Amino acid sequence: MESLKARIIVYATSIILAGALLFLNLPGASGAWILDDTGNLSGLASLSEGSLERYYAFLAGGVGSLGRPASLVTFAFQHNSWPEPYYFKVVNYLIHAANFLLVFVLLCNLMRAIASPKAGTNLGLVLFFALVIAFAWAASPIHQTTVQYVIQRMAMLAAFWMLVGINLWVYLLYFSRFRSADCRFLLAIVAVLLCTVMAVLSKENGILLPLLCMVVFWAKPPELQVSKPLRFVGINAVLSPIYLLLTVFIFDFQKYFIDAYTYRDFSFFERVYSQFRIIPMYAAKTLYPVGQDFVVLWDNFPVSRGLLAPISTVFGLALLIAMLVLSFVVRKKYPLITIGILVFLIGHSLESSVLALELYFEHRNYLPSVGLFIVLAGVVVGLPRKVLSVATVGVILFSLMFSLISYQEARIWGNPLKQAVRWYESNPASTRTQSHMASMLVSYGLYGKANDFYAQTIDEFPDSVTKPLMWLEISCLGRDVESSVPEILLYQSAQAAAYDKNAINTLSSIMEKLESGSCVEGTAKKVLRASLILLGNKNFAKASVDLNVAVAKIYYYAGEFDRASLYLADALTGTKRLDVLFAAVQVALAQDDRSYAVELYNIMESRCRNSLDTQCFELNEEIEQLRQQLNLARATDG
Repeated sequence: MESLKARIIVYATSIILAGALLFLNLPGASGAWILDDTGNLSGLASLSEGSLERYYAFLAGGVGSLGRPASLVTFAFQHNSWPEPYYFKVVNYLIHAANFLLVFVLLCNLMRAIASPKAGTNLGLVLFFALVIAFAWAASPIHQTTVQYVIQRMAMLAAFWMLVGINLWVYLLYFSRFRSADCRFLLAIVAVLLCTVMAVLSKENGILLPLLCMVVFWAKPPELQVSKPLRFVGINAVLSPIYLLLTVFIFDFQKYFIDAYTYRDFSFFERVYSQFRIIPMYAAKTLYPVGQDFVVLWDNFPVSRGLLAPISTVFGLALLIAMLVLSFVVRKKYPLITIGILVFLIGHSLESSVLALELYFEHRNYLPSVGLFIVLAGVVVGLPRKVLSVATVGVILFSLMFSLISYQEARIWGNPLKQAVRWYESNPASTRTQSHMASMLVSYGLYGKANDFYAQTIDEFPDSVTKPLMWLEISCLGRDVESSVPEILLYQSAQAAAYDKNAINTLSSIMEKLESGSCVEGTAKKVLRASLILLGNKNFAKASVDLNVAVAKIYYYAGEFDRASLYLADALTGTKRLDVLFAAVQVALAQDDRSYAVELYNIMESRCRNSLDTQCFELNEEIEQLRQQLNLARATDG
């Protein structure tokens, strides 16, 4: 009876704490979109039309290798809330609260099934510690850069499915008495594989779920009477997604480990060296958030050029090795600590290792950080009864401290301009903090201040063409402010700048505004000259298609169709991209070169006939308009 009463109290408290998490995060809901939020979600605007083509284009056109449709469908359900971020953030908070409950269940089951028998006998104590530790995880301030960053719902949903999968694995193998052991083993395998699919379709790091399940299986094998052949086949079936991932990496080695690094200012080994410092930083920020800066914009994170450059690199490596060794040493006596350490390390093994991703993002720590709190649970259940009361007070105090700091962080997220100032002051050398600061000024209609801000800070980025282009873009955002970017600065930087994808993105953004008629007179001339100079900059050779298209469009709108045709011809030698073909057909029609227009249109039509290419769906209406124009031209000729 007392056990039942304890369960009811703890379960009721878990719901209350889930509500408390919503309260902690809610001040951030009044915040703004940041970084790639709008780039990934702008397609929501077209979903109000209700056409299947638009839905397909949005769901199939996501980022990553597989597009992350499981995450995008949750955004699609909210398309009526676009373009305000408020309710998108609220859904993020709900997902985070659900993940808190899943971590609570996981800790309960692990502490009962895998910790010492002493801990397992007192169910009420296990439930209490699992609840408090799970809440400490959920309230950790480092998660604000995930929960408040709308597009990182993808990371949270991947974590959701991974937590569901590992919970089912633990329950079916360690607690369930459903049918036979063979049946439970097979059910566990199917459950993990299905959850892996859903996790991967949310975000690619979900493919690590099988490894996390095998960590539990290895640290404390379940007492299942399963035949050796079935066990062998089952384990390899669970690990099959990992085998598939390794196969992809081997066959696409050039793509992932050579070509991808040409876009980075660090090498393969320098990225690995840098992670030796970064992974311990994630752990430190998770467990001791006092005085820490939780900032999304770390594009200028210092690269480790070697094990001793800086010296903290080798210390970080030593710490990671020590953690790995410890996990093996304590496996038999403290399997929960082993599981926690390996969950943390394996959770970081994809995004924080060899792939050519940016160096530092705290949302990568969202799921791996669960491992740190599993370690904490392992320590607590191993303590003598005499000190359990002290441990209880300590964990509660830490949870309260985490909650207070998270609440303050959420309030900062709810004040975008104040947040932008804080981020810029904490990292003024970052190109992103500067751009973010300027964009926030613009979003508040402070165009003059944004213009002045660029004027005051442009000298901090002498080798960047992106900053002068962003400064130029202000002339398209505030009619009352004519951009005062010095033309000589714009052109000189374009001549010598190293390649920066953000420069091309900014140029594309300016072109969209030019096409809509938003920019002041003279902007097109500056963009044209800057684009021509960038075409002559060998560092931007990989962007020649986009640059040729930009130049061609400016000439097209100026009525210089022959010049536009020349630059589009150059673009078509490097690609048969649908948007380039579309532009070339428009120019050919403007030149009355109908035979060439028909030839290009036929290429487009053959590309899109029975095709699932998202560009075909995005340009479907425009392509239909071209077809009607061509038919009209034929009828006129007839």
